[in-house]
Amino acid sequence: MIKNYLISSLFLLLYSTAFGQVVQFDYNKRLTYASTINTDTIAVFYRSDGGAPLITSQYTKGFGKDYHSSIQWLYNYKGKTYALDGEVLNQRYIASNGFKEKDPDGPPNYFELAENLWSVGDYTDCRLYVHRNEDNSQMRLFAYNRQDAYDYTNICNALLHTYGIPPVQLEKGWVIVTGDLYLNEEKNYPLLGTLLPDDASFRQSIIINQREIDLDLGGTTEQRVDFMNTMPYPSYTEFIGWHHQLDEVTTEYAETFFGRMGRYFNLFGRYDIKGFQAYYLGEADFLRRHYTEHRQLTVDQAELLYKEIMAHQTENLEENLVR
Repeated sequence: MIKNYLISSLFLLLYSTAFGQVVQFDYNKRLTYASTINTDTIAVFYRSDGGAPLITSQYTKGFGKDYHSSIQWLYNYKGKTYALDGEVLNQRYIASNGFKEKDPDGPPNYFELAENLWSVGDYTDCRLYVHRNEDNSQMRLFAYNRQDAYDYTNICNALLHTYGIPPVQLEKGWVIVTGDLYLNEEKNYPLLGTLLPDDASFRQSIIINQREIDLDLGGTTEQRVDFMNTMPYPSYTEFIGWHHQLDEVTTEYAETFFGRMGRYFNLFGRYDIKGFQAYYLGEADFLRRHYTEHRQLTVDQAELLYKEIMAHQTENLEENLVR
């Protein structure tokens, strides 16, 4: 049932070296759900022809939709399915953030199809899938018929998986529009956001380093260390000598920035030095504004962080890389 979104041979090979294998997936569709509690949204990326793994991407309040806070997908490795978490770098490059073996799907027919049709916001004639708990509460999923005969079951189940909700079997054309935990007529709690209208112009590329993921799942500690220490690399990934007097908070943000830059360079930047340099400069400018806007740093701290970052920019030039 999950074969449509397991990473196997469904990829476009961009680069293959002794150190890594960089793979790109291109998406032309997504289901996006907006939270009714805050400004968080979660989206499932997919291809209309099924030719790419399903990826769920969560945008957290305060980071904007160009700044993914987390991303998750399912990966098949040596006969087992793993749920992988990742961090998006430079808008489309994924660095692995850990994994766990996928939990069992739960009992079949976990949800029952109710007889009555419902209206949910702008969605009319919705089906209700319900699971009744022993305490008389109900887990409810509402589905709407898009009349397009497309099978959304795996896509919606990828969404449900991120919330720890058992899968549901949908008929073609039907898509989950929202879900809640119903206690009584006066109390119910949202489990999912509400499905937003389609964006026909949506296009998104996602790029991974297959070697990193395979080593995470099946490599030795020595292999992983060797891979992350692949030369050449910028010197600040090995040792940082500050050019400015940084306080404790600003130091922490600087270390985070250089750590992320070093990781990105190792996984992807080494294949495109000029592109990496542009990302470094763009991210430095974005974070200077972002940290101030969201009051994570004062204006003075953000400016000092920016100056420190810019003091190391020449270390990204090819002739200055550690070899």
